[in-house]
Amino acid sequence: MHDARSGLRCGQEVWATIDEGGPIQIAWEWTEIQPNVVALFDPMNILCNVALVDGHGHTLARSRRMLHLNNVVHQLEWRDALCTRKAA
Repeated sequence: MHDARSGLRCGQEVWATIDEGGPIQIAWEWTEIQPNVVALFDPMNILCNVALVDGHGHTLARSRRMLHLNNVVHQLEWRDALCTRKAA
């Protein structure tokens, strides 16, 4: 989606895969802060359909969960994919 005033884009990304335990999905919103420079819209609002647990099998607190999900999102090549889509 484009902002009519600024010409900058925003949107949502969903990345998914199939693991031996079933499907894994992660989703987030992004915004273009200047042409071809995109960032997470809200780093504390990343959705994922799997539980993250610590070494003792306890579910991670929301803040730790978000830290790990942010690390995952930053390792994915979604920014490059967005720039490619814009050029296409």
